[in-house]
Amino acid sequence: MDERDRLREQTARNVAGLEHEQRGEGDAAIALYEANLAEGFPGDWPYSRLVLLYGRRGQPAEVVRVLERAVAVFAALPRSHPERGPRLRVFRQRLKEAQRAVRPPRRGRPSAGPAGASG
Repeated sequence: MDERDRLREQTARNVAGLEHEQRGEGDAAIALYEANLAEGFPGDWPYSRLVLLYGRRGQPAEVVRVLERAVAVFAALPRSHPERGPRLRVFRQRLKEAQRAVRPPRRGRPSAGPAGASG
C-alpha cells in the first residue's frame, strides 16, 4: 500500500470513528482511532479525540500515553512539514498538563503559605 492509499484508509477510519462517537459507540471509535495512533497518523484528529474520550472516562494514564505518541509522531515529521511545529507545541503543552494531573503530589516539601505569613 502506498502512502496515499494509507492516508486515505486512515482518514476513513477517522470519519468512521466520528460516526461511532455520534451514535454513542465510544469503544468502536476508540478502536479506530487507536489503529491510526499505532500507524502514526500525521494529523491531530485521532490523538485529540482519544484524549477527549479517555479524559471523559477518567483514564488519565491513557491520556498521557496518547499525548506521548502524538509528540513522537509529530517530532518525527520533517522540519519542513507545515503541521510539525504548531502541533508539536500544542501536544507538548497538553502532555505536560496531563503528566501533572497523574503525578502524585510531592511530599516532604513545605507548601508555600500566604505572602508575608510567619509561623
